Amino acid sequence: MLRTVALLLALLLGLPHLCLAEQEAAPPRDTPAPDAATRVVEAIVTDGFYLLTAPLRLDRETAVLAGGLALGLTGLFLADREIRERVQASTGPTGRDVADGLTTAGNGVVVLGVTASLLALGLIQEQATGETHLRDASLVAMEASIFTALLTSGLKRLTGRAPPDAEQGAHHFDPFTRDESFPSGHASGVFAVAAVFADRYEDPVPILAYGAAGLVAASRVVLDRHWASDVVVGSALGIVVGRSLSRRHAEERRGFDFFPFVAGDGTVVAAAGVRF
Repeated sequence: MLRTVALLLALLLGLPHLCLAEQEAAPPRDTPAPDAATRVVEAIVTDGFYLLTAPLRLDRETAVLAGGLALGLTGLFLADREIRERVQASTGPTGRDVADGLTTAGNGVVVLGVTASLLALGLIQEQATGETHLRDASLVAMEASIFTALLTSGLKRLTGRAPPDAEQGAHHFDPFTRDESFPSGHASGVFAVAAVFADRYEDPVPILAYGAAGLVAASRVVLDRHWASDVVVGSALGIVVGRSLSRRHAEERRGFDFFPFVAGDGTVVAAAGVRF
């Protein structure tokens, strides 16, 4: 929960405000434009509702795929203990050092910082060439990382699964406790960002994005912080959220708008909006 709050504060206070508003026509001159805070809330509510109601929009093919994944996950749960034993037995000090570095790279704050850096590069690119592709992808990736963090945090509390290093077994679940192993937040976060860039760019970006995300996710198993099923479910959650938001924003692509405005105290603030 603390990580989720930190992500939200970092985005809202330290980065440009991500706002979504449907603007079919320009508002009347005598109607004041909504302030940044209002638009941010509208963005969160709109996309949050879209994600939460996504299961209601499953087509038959997707439903069959989801059923197959559920069956596969059941088998993975049964194999969690054996996978842990094999990984720990085959990993030496060097492997753990590498995994520790990958885990640090997959920390939520670090991932958000990377997307912020890409956004800055996108803005520079826009000023130089007028190209907005990187800027748009970075904004969607930021939003995807926040929603993924919220969903992951909720699932962790709801399931209360003990991590492997707690030595309570692979199937110890105690909802609403401090045990928060399922699903992996590192895996869900990095895969949410990777899914956005993989969806919006051609090869080799998808291979590089998913490859890097996979290494971060695997590091959690190597370090004995998560069961294999924690990582797989976290990865799947991140991909679903990232792809869903990327494609939602790509519909009737009318682009992101970045614009400055003056707040009530005279501070100049940058805001972002996307229209569809």
